[in-house]
Amino acid sequence: MCRKLPAIRYALAADIPELQAIEVAAASLFHKTPYSELALAPPLSAQTYETHFANKHPVFVAEIETNNEANQDQTRMVKAGFAVAAPLGEGLHLYELSVHKRDQGRGVGRALIKHVLTYAREKGFPCVTLTTYSDISWNGPFYRSAGFSILPTARANSELKTILQKEIDAGANAETRCIMHIDLA
Repeated sequence: MCRKLPAIRYALAADIPELQAIEVAAASLFHKTPYSELALAPPLSAQTYETHFANKHPVFVAEIETNNEANQDQTRMVKAGFAVAAPLGEGLHLYELSVHKRDQGRGVGRALIKHVLTYAREKGFPCVTLTTYSDISWNGPFYRSAGFSILPTARANSELKTILQKEIDAGANAETRCIMHIDLA
C-alpha cells in the first residue's frame, strides 16, 4: 500500500484549538519517560500563535488523509501535526514540532522538518536550530536522523544560550537538554 505524504500548509487562527489539542496529545507520550512532568505542561497559548501570525513567522500544519468514521469508503483530511518557527539570530529557530500520538510513525514529523528546512532555504537562513532532549527517541535521535547535530553550548549564539538556560531554569534536565542545528549553506 502506498502511503500518501502529509499535506502541509500555513496555519490559520481557526486552527489554534486543534493545534493545542495535538500538542497535548503529543506531550502525553512523556508519561513513560524520565520527563513525565512534561505530559502535564500546557500547550502554546493562543496569544503565542497570534504573535507568530502577526509577525509573519511560520506556523505550518500537516494534514493526513484518513478514513471517514461515518463512511469507511470515504476519506477526509485531519490535522496530524504542526511546526512553529521564527528567526533567531541569523538562523531560523524551530520552537515547537508536535505530532499527534495517533499519527506518529507515519512520516508527519519528517515531512514537517523537510518543509521547515525548505522554507528556511527559500528565505535565505543559513541554518535551522532547536532545543530538545538528547535521550528521548522522538527528540534528539529523531532530529539526528533528519540531519541535525548537537551544537555545543560554547559555540551557540547568545539567543540560543538564553533559550536553553530558560528551559533549564524552568526544570529541564541540564545534562540531557541540548541545542541542535543543521547548516543549510
